[in-house]
Amino acid sequence: MKVAYKSYSVVVAVAIIASFGRPAWCQSCGTEAYGGSPSVDFYATTPEKLPHTPDMMGIDKAVSVLPGSNVTLVCTAKMPLGFPPYLRSYLEPNLIKLFVNYSFIREFNCDKKPRIVKTCSLSLVNVKPGDKGKYFCQAVNELGCTYKQLKVAVTSGEREGQMLDILHRRKNISSKIKRNLK
Repeated sequence: MKVAYKSYSVVVAVAIIASFGRPAWCQSCGTEAYGGSPSVDFYATTPEKLPHTPDMMGIDKAVSVLPGSNVTLVCTAKMPLGFPPYLRSYLEPNLIKLFVNYSFIREFNCDKKPRIVKTCSLSLVNVKPGDKGKYFCQAVNELGCTYKQLKVAVTSGEREGQMLDILHRRKNISSKIKRNLK
């Protein structure tokens, strides 16, 4: 018996969206990988923030930056696991696109080769208030799609520093509670 397999193309896209709803191109996507869709991680790094570590994956849902500072948004797409090795070339993430307000701008900070794990980044240098908004990282293949969202806020400073301190304390308390429940 001869079995034919359909070609699976994978597209990973980062989109900058300044509206509240999900963009039309990710309406049918989930926030978690399933059924063969690639897994996605999307986070921000700043000069003041420690490097991202594996145990921190997926914790960023929002980042606040001061005007004039720098932030890098990092999108990582991973090939889904559990498929036969001969399908690898069809399931590897192979393209990252950037969009701003639903408009394609260009490929950015990413090599052209398909990889099992593909990481691409978008650097916002000398941040301005116009850089705020909802940023989306979407990985798509013919088996499904997955997206992550990261909200970027541009703040004035003092009050934001207080809010970040409060959020940091909440995160520490949540971590302690989770550890105690185990």
